[in-house]
Amino acid sequence: MFVERILATQVGRTLVPPRTTLPTASVSPLCLGGSRGLLRMWIETAGVLYEDTCWWRWLSQVLARMGVPIPHDRLREMWTWHWESARADAKNGDEFWYVLAICLQQMGLSKGGTQEVLAAAVARQKQLDHREFPYRGVSNTLAQLVHAGVQLAALCDAQCSRERLLQRLHRLSLTEPFLHFFASAASGRSLRHGTFYRDRLKQLGLMPSEVVFVSSQEQHVRAAGHAGLATIAIACSEQVPADLHLEVFTDLQCEREPRSGSRYAA
Repeated sequence: MFVERILATQVGRTLVPPRTTLPTASVSPLCLGGSRGLLRMWIETAGVLYEDTCWWRWLSQVLARMGVPIPHDRLREMWTWHWESARADAKNGDEFWYVLAICLQQMGLSKGGTQEVLAAAVARQKQLDHREFPYRGVSNTLAQLVHAGVQLAALCDAQCSRERLLQRLHRLSLTEPFLHFFASAASGRSLRHGTFYRDRLKQLGLMPSEVVFVSSQEQHVRAAGHAGLATIAIACSEQVPADLHLEVFTDLQCEREPRSGSRYAA
């Protein structure tokens, strides 16, 4: 099974014989000898464990009706770029909305139009927060990874603070499997920069070979790979360089093979 090969290859340990499902809590697949701990898996939760584009799609539609058409993914990229440029000027802890206002004004909205959109956007975000649900089966997959001896960390990009990440995971009953919670906003760097991953590795005293990064964002997968981490791309183009491509996170429970040329290929 490919996930056992990932665990074995990534940490250089010997696993129990292959099986068709991940081990139960009574069986650990990792031989822990040496000073290093278990394999770490860093998961960018948005897009992997739950849908995170509804609000951005809504905002894109609102702007289109106002005569400012822009795809939701491009809007999100614009926000990230302005956040990295203007972060030091944000005030009163309202960093997200401060940067969004900059984006809206740059797109040609008046000050009054910007305030109108922001008010509607805040209200819409609160509505959507209580309509979120995790993707089907992800709780079971996370539990199986923990039982397999994998230490999990939850990551979020600059649009989400650590506090908001914790609130969201708690609301979705997904907090328990994770040992660490990282928000790139605290570092001043988006997940699209390799510096973020190298800094976290240094903070935890880890080598890149001890971590697998999971994300549905192509730029983030590339950045983590450049930083030396093994990568699992979820629903990304096959053109994205990753050690493994999966359609959904729960495919980790299936018996699939890594892409040709991957370090995990047989």
